[in-house]
Amino acid sequence: MRIAILAAGEWDPVWGRAQLTEEKYDLLICADGGANLALTAGVFPDVLIGDLDSVSQDTIDLCRRENVKIVKYPSEKDQTDLELAVDYALGLFKGRPAEEISLYAAGGMRMDHLLGNIAVMLGAAQKKV
Repeated sequence: MRIAILAAGEWDPVWGRAQLTEEKYDLLICADGGANLALTAGVFPDVLIGDLDSVSQDTIDLCRRENVKIVKYPSEKDQTDLELAVDYALGLFKGRPAEEISLYAAGGMRMDHLLGNIAVMLGAAQKKV
């Protein structure tokens, strides 16, 4: 199984749509505001996860209409929305090794976010993803 996770960082919707379409992922998980980016690119996620503080109400409504699975967490939590998305993806493998988890829109202008996102993916790699 190949999974794409879309965070809420910098994103070119034309390039992003091409990537998500050409790579033929089995599942697209959007971490909170990543759903805004997906819809801007004309792509609906399979799962929207997070505390939903960065995603627009219009995006949430469109996702509901398209039967996107929405997993809402309280705003007071110990994990970032990206960590929740990665953990959700890892949980789908149920002990089997993952073929691939690709992360998109996880960079940007804020060094603290970039370093945190790298740490999240290193943690996933240590779990043999």
